[in-house]
Parts: sequence; structure tokens; C-alpha cells
Amino acid sequence: MNTLVKKITILPMILLGFLFINSAVYADHFSSPEIISPNFMKIIGYLKINGLDAEPGDEVAVLDSNQIILEHTVVTANGEYVLTLFGDDLNTEIDEGFQASETISFLVWDKSEQSEIVVEDSMLTPVDREYPGLEVHSFDPQCFTFPGMGTFCFYQFSADASFHGLDIGVTYTPPEMTIIDFSPKSSDISGGGTLSITGTNFKEGITVTFGDTNSGQVSVINSSFLACTVPAHGYGIVPLIAVNPDGKAFTVTDAFEFIAPSPEILSVHPNKGHIDGNIPITILGKNFQQGLVVKLADNDITEYTFSENQITFINPSNTANIVDITVTNPDAKNTMFEGAFEYKDIIAKFDILSQNTGKAPFTVVLEDSSIGDVEEWFW
Repeated sequence: MNTLVKKITILPMILLGFLFINSAVYADHFSSPEIISPNFMKIIGYLKINGLDAEPGDEVAVLDSNQIILEHTVVTANGEYVLTLFGDDLNTEIDEGFQASETISFLVWDKSEQSEIVVEDSMLTPVDREYPGLEVHSFDPQCFTFPGMGTFCFYQFSADASFHGLDIGVTYTPPEMTIIDFSPKSSDISGGGTLSITGTNFKEGITVTFGDTNSGQVSVINSSFLACTVPAHGYGIVPLIAVNPDGKAFTVTDAFEFIAPSPEILSVHPNKGHIDGNIPITILGKNFQQGLVVKLADNDITEYTFSENQITFINPSNTANIVDITVTNPDAKNTMFEGAFEYKDIIAKFDILSQNTGKAPFTVVLEDSSIGDVEEWFW
């Protein structure tokens, strides 16, 4: 009997190869074991999703009564699908597949929406259909009526090597794309780290934006998890925005913080000057930000020029003292350079070399020349 089953299925199998051949190769979403058994049945039909022919890459899977996927197929063209269901070989002690009259159910994978759909019996339509050289019979469910509970219909496996026509028309509302959580919640302004995002209905081609700056790279691990590269960005808290290729978006407001590093003062030039002030002082350092505040001793410096690495201002007058300089960025991060500048009351010392000549030759000794070049002296 087993030999006969194998022989009578050779011709239909060849015909099906011509009917559903397609050179495209798609990665499977569902997985099922490889089963070798002489007992089998075939299901042939068309799959529609929300009224449209299934697209290449969509899938149909068949589950046993324990909700385990034993067979699946990938749609290749025009919504057509073919499933081969292998049954248990009664000549062996191994359970190779479906049992005779076992209840079967279906799952559909919508590749474009990255969604699994449970197929209800109302979405299944048995059909009689003829292909060249092949006759397909309708796949009628077995229905049972239970007192007080109504009628229940089940599709069952039958190891008769026959070909059954069953069209599947699923209707469902694709899940919305959402962001549930992400980590980390912050980065320094240089970016470069990896952000992990969990959510729903992530699709290949999704974009992630930090405020107005796109992530450099997004990797969709599955429909509920993705990873992306954090871009460089100015400091502050920005929204996190994900947009699927179909234009559906999800925004988390005030989500991600770009943290600027603290300012640093490396040196001050000059570091000494007269108590009258009014000389240019240059601070060399890094991480200076627009809107910073400079404080020299107790004096707020309101006029200055700056870049990320340099600040220049005219120092105010002060009593003779050694004072600190503090730079505070708008984000309140600051740095202090202790003993940054010395105010000095410069004294010119005159030494009379000779009193006998009646002349007054003088030697001028400057205590400190770091206040700048002397152009002219009066006395």
C-alpha cells in the first residue's frame, strides 16, 4: 500500500512543480521539522490578506492539535500556496507527523506587516478546482454539534494522498508600531553608542531620529526589537522618533538626553597683570559652550569672544591678589582654575648711581615685565 501511495503521487507532484515554480528565494519566518513518511495529503489554494493576494514572502503554517507547527510553506507568486502534510507512518514506532483524523489549524505570516495571524475557521473556504492534469477536491471540515454549546467544525488530517483545495482569506488590523522602552536613556554629545529599543511592529527599513538628527544605522532584529547607532547631537533632551517604511510613526517626547562634557581650563595667558586691569586675557581649554559665564574673582565677565577651546576678555581692575577663574556652561557644568591670575601693584625702583656730578643717572628696575611690552615711560 505504501508503494502504491508513492506511485500515484508522482505525476501530480510534477504538475505542481510547474504550477507554482518561482525562482525567488525568501527567508522563512516559520520553521517546521523535516518529516519522512509515505502517508500524506496536500492542500492547495490561494491566500488573501485583507482582501489582497498574498505577496511573495508571506507564509502559511499548519499546526497539530498540540499547536505545534509541523508544516509550512512560503508564498511565491499570485497568492498561491501548496502545503504537504505528512502523517505518522504506522509501520514504525516513531511519531513522524500528523495522526489520522487529527485536528489541524493554520497560521499566516504577513511579511509586509511582520505579523502572525491566527486563521479562524470562518476564514477558510473549501474549493473544488482543476489544474492541468490535476483534480483538486474541496477540503470539507468535520462538524459536531454539542447540546447547549453549538456546532464546532474542525479540519482534519487524512492520510489518503489526495489533493484538497482550501482558500484562505484572513482579515485583521495590523498592529500599530510602538516604542515600549529603550536603553540607555542618554549619551554624550559625540554619540557613537548603541541604543536598544523594544516595541511592536518594527519593519525592515524603519528609521530612528533623535530630535532632528537621524541615526546612522538601524538593525531590526525582529518585529519587537531593534538596535541603532546614537548620532552626534548638541546637548539637551530630545524626542525619539521611529518611522516605518509605510509612514506610520511613533514618538516618545522628552526621551533622550545628550549630555555635554564639563568645560576644562588648561591655561591662562597672561597669568599676571596690573591692578588697573584693562589687558586682554586668554583662557585655553575645551568644551566651552555658547552662553557660558566667566567669573574672575568676584567679577562677572559679560563681554568676551569664545570658541569651543578659547575665551578672550578684558580683565577688570582688582586689588593686588591672586584670584581664581570660573567658567560655567549653560547646562550649569563648570570648572574652576585656582590661582589663575595674579593682580600686582607694580613698583618702579630708582637707584641714584652718583651724587657727586650733580647729574642724576638712574637705573630703572622693573619688578615684573609680564604685563606687556613697555612702549613709553614718563617721570
